[in-house]
Amino acid sequence: MLGLLFYMGGWVDGWMASTDSQIILRFEMGPDDRPKRSAWMSIETSACLGHVTVWESGEVDAEVVEVASGASIRAISRVVGSPSELAATIREVISAAS
Repeated sequence: MLGLLFYMGGWVDGWMASTDSQIILRFEMGPDDRPKRSAWMSIETSACLGHVTVWESGEVDAEVVEVASGASIRAISRVVGSPSELAATIREVISAAS
């Protein structure tokens, strides 16, 4: 499911190209010399910080934290099996950060 990692990168590129939102997304691919490769995106708004990490196995961990209080607003740990499930998770995290 290495395709999920590249899908996330394309999703972030598409978001940044298509919106002038106050939500800033950044994408990073993990090193390819790891036994279980991963990629992650960071999410930044004026009030929240967040991240979504996906491993080639389909495991996803995500969290959104309120900057002022440091309180966790949303935490997710799940396994996705398709790009559409990953996209739904990303949208869920962005919604929590908005």
